Amino acid sequence: MKLIYFNLFLLVFNLFTIAQVKPDKTFDHEKFGKKVYGNFSAGMDQGIFLPDDKALEYISARTGRTIDELKAERELNKQYLSDDKIALQKENAGGKMVLKVEVVKVDHPKLTMGNIIIYAGDKKMVLGNCIQTDMTWVLGNYMMLDGSSIPVRTKQITKEEGNTIKPVATATAEPSKEKVKYSNNTSPSGTSGNNFINEKLFDKPMRGYYMDLNGKIVDAVIKYQSPEMMNSPKSTLLIYKTAYNEPGFTEDESNNFVAAKLKQEVLVFFVNGHVYVPVDGDKWCILLKEGAIRQSVYIFKSQTGSGKTGFGESQFIHKHAGKSMAVATMGLGFKGNMANMVEDNKELATKIENKEEGYKFLQYTKIIGEYNAWFDKQYPNKLNYIYK
Repeated sequence: MKLIYFNLFLLVFNLFTIAQVKPDKTFDHEKFGKKVYGNFSAGMDQGIFLPDDKALEYISARTGRTIDELKAERELNKQYLSDDKIALQKENAGGKMVLKVEVVKVDHPKLTMGNIIIYAGDKKMVLGNCIQTDMTWVLGNYMMLDGSSIPVRTKQITKEEGNTIKPVATATAEPSKEKVKYSNNTSPSGTSGNNFINEKLFDKPMRGYYMDLNGKIVDAVIKYQSPEMMNSPKSTLLIYKTAYNEPGFTEDESNNFVAAKLKQEVLVFFVNGHVYVPVDGDKWCILLKEGAIRQSVYIFKSQTGSGKTGFGESQFIHKHAGKSMAVATMGLGFKGNMANMVEDNKELATKIENKEEGYKFLQYTKIIGEYNAWFDKQYPNKLNYIYK
């Protein structure tokens, strides 16, 4: 009898332990966010909230990416989240009362994705690029406090099959007006909750510059506006005499406004810490990384789970000549699309078409870097670069 009671005790204990560790499957972003936050506050491993094998099958079926690729990415994200946990612990982000949880949609043509924001005490924790599968929400690739820069991603993992995963690096360089010889230069970090906008500064004239059609940098005070205005090729750049934070500034536009400049008259413009560049002729995006192939991000309004307006983002890679691809859909037909984008580098295009190790979707930033270095060597000083 004692043995039976003892075994029952072990069974209950094990069930309790599993309940403490294994995440509940839920479509409710609020429940998911609270579960992740409670786990974080207890100092436990965030990796358990990454997609399990069943979730990877779901993602693979909808994106066309292989299970091996997704498993390798999961291992990489597990390391990232471990690093993020340490950084958040240093900020005393855990152990507070969760006041509310909301989700801001992240644009993706095949998956339901979002940045889940946890309001806990005086902190706001962001779970970046979470995915909703047919069973539950799962973590994406970063955790941070709202208002911080997206954590730098520089690690590499080499799998047995030889694949090396190297995601795009977070922007770290300062903007410069000087032309530089080489590409692969990056934009500065953002200043707002989603790292690319600052709502508090909407409609304020700010010090910046634009590059005219001859490649000349022109200093200017430009009105910083909401994303739909900054992104639109039809809206104009509003030029002023004095920035909002300079002596002599006045809200009276009749004494401060200078001119409205068409975006067709500039190659790029810089305001609020970011350079904007044209993509496909129908939108302007924030430049993340320079080169013959640029990397940029498009910011757009989206609705949160609670019906509030937030901001989503979609990343693109694009050539100065005009060809572009959305990163979210690059995995679909990657071999043909990427080879076509770098077709003038025959050797590189062949490696991509043959699916050689190191030249697959997960290495797209490596491929871009290799192409950009080749382009600079073949055509020195052909491109005007903004960042050092």
